[in-house]
Amino acid sequence: MSSDARDLARFFQDWAGLWQEEILAQANDPAAQEAWQVMAAAWANTAGAAFHDLTSPMDTPRDPAATRNAGPRDAGSTAGAPAASAASDPLDGTIERLIGRIDALEARIAALEPIAVRPDRGRG
Repeated sequence: MSSDARDLARFFQDWAGLWQEEILAQANDPAAQEAWQVMAAAWANTAGAAFHDLTSPMDTPRDPAATRNAGPRDAGSTAGAPAASAASDPLDGTIERLIGRIDALEARIAALEPIAVRPDRGRG
């Protein structure tokens, strides 16, 4: 075995030993254990939400506010009767302002597009 190969083998042995020490230190650190538990719980919640989204019908509202404010689906409703209004949500005003802001930004982008793409210059 050449000197370079022995140096490389020694490097990898040192590197593996360093990581073994680091993993053992992390395993014995209460703060690290708590961080891993929090992260695992977050992953579990995310996976549960994703599974729910994949298995729920397409017409099921995914927005918690929409679910909270949704009325009964033809459960005892009379044909022609007006739908009950949903309870006011404190975020309704915020959502409307954000939608208005998005509309304004889209209008500005639409106004800039003819300038950015000139027929005589092409794109880019």
